[in-house]
This record gives sequence, C-alpha cells and structure tokens, in this order.
Amino acid sequence: MKPLLKKFSSIIPKSRFSQNFAKLAGGTGLGQVLLVLGTPVLTRLYDPQGFGVFFIFVAVLGVLSVVSSLRYSFAIPLPKDDKTAINLLVLSLALVVLLTGLIGWGLWGWKDLLVSSFKVSKLEPYLWFVALGVFTLGTFQIFQFWAIRKKAFGLLAYTKIYQALAILFVQIILGIKEFGPTGLIIGQITGQIIGVLCLSKLMFGKDKILKFVNLKTIARAGHRYRKFPLFSSFSGLINTLSSEAPVFFISFFFGPIIVGLYGLGYRVLQTPSSLISQAISHVFYSSGAEKIHSGMPIGTMIKSIFPKLVQICFIPFVLIGLAAPEIFLIIFGAQWQDAGVYAQWMSPWVFLTIIYISFSSIPSLIEKQEFDLIFHSWMLITRTIALCVGGILQNFLISIILLTLVSSINLSAFIYWVMRSNNINVIDVFRPIFIEIGPMVLFILPLFILKVVGNEKPAYDVFIVILFILSGSLWIFRLFKRYYKDGRLI
Repeated sequence: MKPLLKKFSSIIPKSRFSQNFAKLAGGTGLGQVLLVLGTPVLTRLYDPQGFGVFFIFVAVLGVLSVVSSLRYSFAIPLPKDDKTAINLLVLSLALVVLLTGLIGWGLWGWKDLLVSSFKVSKLEPYLWFVALGVFTLGTFQIFQFWAIRKKAFGLLAYTKIYQALAILFVQIILGIKEFGPTGLIIGQITGQIIGVLCLSKLMFGKDKILKFVNLKTIARAGHRYRKFPLFSSFSGLINTLSSEAPVFFISFFFGPIIVGLYGLGYRVLQTPSSLISQAISHVFYSSGAEKIHSGMPIGTMIKSIFPKLVQICFIPFVLIGLAAPEIFLIIFGAQWQDAGVYAQWMSPWVFLTIIYISFSSIPSLIEKQEFDLIFHSWMLITRTIALCVGGILQNFLISIILLTLVSSINLSAFIYWVMRSNNINVIDVFRPIFIEIGPMVLFILPLFILKVVGNEKPAYDVFIVILFILSGSLWIFRLFKRYYKDGRLI
C-alpha cells in the first residue's frame, strides 16, 4: 500500500495543500474502492431488509455521535499551542464517555418506548450496540482531529485503508455465517475500533503532551471555544438529522426493505464521492486555520479548488444519473434494481453534497457558526416536508424527487454564501466551468441517445454499462491529460 500512496503523491503538485490532499485522498480512495468492490458480495449475503436495519442503526449512531463531544473536537486544530489543544481533546473524550453512559442508561429504562414511538421494532435486538458504537465513533472522530492538527495525513490515509479492510472482512465472514444485520453492525463497529487503535499512537508517542492536562486549562479552553457547543453542536445535530431524516421517515412510512434499497443507492453514490470531499474538507480545515492565524484570507484557496472540483465530478454524476438502474441490476443483482432507480434521482443532490462537504468547515473557520445553525435548521424543515408529502401519498419515488429538489436548492444557496462571505466574484469562479460545457455534452451524448432509443434491443443493460464505463474512463483520461504536465498534476 505504501508504494501506491507514494506513487500517487509523486504526481501531485508540490504545494503543502496538494501533497496533504494526495496522501489523504489516496488512502481514503483506496479504502472507499475496497468498500465499493466488496458491496456486490455483501448484497448477495444480506437481503434488503438486513441492509435496512443496518442503515437505521448507522443513522441512529450518526445522530448521537455528532453531539458526543459537543463539537469541541472540531476546535482541536484551531489553537496556536498544543497545550490548549490537548486539553480540548481531554474535554472531548470526557464528554464522549458521559454521553455513552447516558445512552446506556436511557436504553435500559426506555428501550420499549423508543422502539414503539419510532416504529423501529426490527432494530430492537441491536440497540445494545448503540452505546458501544457511539463511544468508538466519537473517540475516533476526536483522534482524527488531533491527527489533522498534527498534519499526520499519511497516518490518516493508512487508517482509512485498515478500517475498510476490517469492515469488509468481518461483514463478509459473518454474512457467510448468516448472522443477518448483526454481521453488518459488528463489522462497522470493528472498523471504528481499528481507527481508534491506529490513531492512538499520536497520543502516546514521544511528545508527552498529556503532562499539560489540568482542570484549570480544560475550563479555560472550554470557555474560549464555547461557540462550538453553543452553536456548532446544535448545527451539527440538525445537519445530521436532516441528512439521516430520509432513513427515519422511510422506516416510519415504508419499512426497512425500502430503507435498504434507498440506503444502498445513497451509499454507492456517496462512498466514492467522499474520497474527494472528506479529503479536501480535512486538509482545507488545517490549511485554512493556518491562513487565518497568519491574517490571510481563504478566498484564494476556494477559487482554486472549486472549478476543478466541479469539472472532475460533474460528468461522472450525470453518467450515473443516466445508467444507475442498469448498473445496479448487473453488479448487485435483480433484487437491487430499484435502488438504482432511486440513485438515478439522487445523483444531482449527491453531486452538490460533494461541494458542500468540501467547504463545510468554512463557517467554523470564520466563526460564523450562527449561519451554520440557521442553514441546517432550514434544511431539516424542508427535507421533512418533502419526505412527509411522499409518505402521506404512500409514494416513495415522490419522496425521493422532492428530497433531491429541496436539497439541491439549499446546497446551492450554501455554496453561494461561501462565495459571497469570502468576497469571491461568482462569475470569475464559474468562468472555467462554462468553458468546459461543450466537451461535457460530447461525453454525455452517446449514453443519452442509447437510453432514449435503445431500450428494446437485446443485451441493452450490458450495452448501457459498457458505454458508461467507456465514457467515464475517457473523461478521466481527458482530465488527466489536461492537468498532467512534466510528471505532475497541475
């Protein structure tokens, strides 16, 4: 793995941002590729209902873990000195332990009420995994932000790969043993534990940083970064609720089987896309904090990254939007074809999500957490309305179409706010993208024509997938040829 990551890093520009991105994107990418390659195996070991229960569990875990440290973990990269940062880390860990205890106590006393209120009876046997999942995920997120502070992007990259291998190994073995949803859940938690173990070496190395920890400094650091629990934690909770709202509402209105189909469609779209967005987000947060410490604006970074991000991602998502049903039918099996239909409709929303995640740290960097809170509250309200309309009509496709529409509008508004709040001329940013419209159409047109006129031909599904792979590969080759010069990407 190390030679592959070094080779990937060697073709990236020599700037610190690009090299850090290369390390993290390389490791994250390989990890995501492993997860995607393993998914066709998992879809033949677990049925849609099993995946549905798993996705409900992951949604619950995501909502609880986002407030596990009251977002003090997000402040870890920001202080100039390690003394303040390590006290923030200890404060974050203490809050995770406290929340884990509260969750265990709550499940002991009110498990039946929770199950009946949210109609998640299929999840009841697995609720005891929630407390363990919150503890391991919350701890991993804290250590991850310490790694970002220390710019240990190489270690983060390897960690992502080890996590993917652990998740797949456990899920496949337990799937063969017919563990059902338990196998998927245990695999997920195992990956989180591996992540904690890999990153913990930064905490107990040669620096002896724990000697700086004391209650007075913890209290001072907690007060200095109080906006994170007061605003960012609520904003993060609402953001996660709006992201996971489809899972909860689909479970309530349509049941775990539809959750499984929706979840697989979203996972296949979102997993590879996080290769780019999470890597950019982590490196951008670290580099942006440095610039702000130096009194420099971050607008130039945004203007450099945004056009390339759109150019790289737009064509693949248009092609997926055209070919998703056929891709899911051939790769995952006939029982998952409806997941491809849902993925087809979700592709514009997930494309904009990549851009949003890449720049989602900006409100925290410029200490505009209030905007984050308002934005995510509005997202939750509009998504809830969209899902309820489809649920009341008992038509899941309507829910997906409305959800994509409101999400796309809101994410576009966030991107516009990012530009305006950093004094960026929107026209200047989009000009390089407009130049690419002609070539973009040429790469989309063959697949579009085949979809319109060829659906009665023999082996139509196979032709669609072949043309999808061919068009996507040619687009990647064109981008590589355009940005690769003198042995490096420019």
